[in-house]
Amino acid sequence: MKRFVGLRGLESRSLGWVGDTLAGQLQAGDERWSVDVCPGDGLLSLRLGDRLFRVESLGGHRWRVNGREVESRVLSELEHRFAGFGAGDDGDQAHRLEVPMPGRVVRVLVQPGDEVQRGQGLVIVEAMKMENELKAPRAARISAVHVREGQGVEKGTLLLEFA
Repeated sequence: MKRFVGLRGLESRSLGWVGDTLAGQLQAGDERWSVDVCPGDGLLSLRLGDRLFRVESLGGHRWRVNGREVESRVLSELEHRFAGFGAGDDGDQAHRLEVPMPGRVVRVLVQPGDEVQRGQGLVIVEAMKMENELKAPRAARISAVHVREGQGVEKGTLLLEFA
């Protein structure tokens, strides 16, 4: 199973996991570690290779690891692909919304002439049996919509354009 983990605002790093919930192999790039987890009273003991960590959940995406607070995000591969789309504010990418992976357009939430705010939903695409709402990367006006509901789309298909 592949997951993407980001710590303290750093770019997400791809992690591979083979094993069950409490023991297995973790891979990041060319590095590989054996992992064992021992749950306790609100704490976890985590052995990663030859290092031992004491991990306490602080709620949400916050943790205390060996006394230091850490914030993290863990995303599935699908969530990772959709998380970064349209983030650029330069060149053509700031004026176009392309689908990050193949799927089917479930719903188009805007039409030409609409004013949208950053983070506003624009198009819902179903991919791998999950509905994903693609959101505006910035405030803008919709100048063109190039897809319709029910349409199949390939990765990179132009969905709409911003003015």
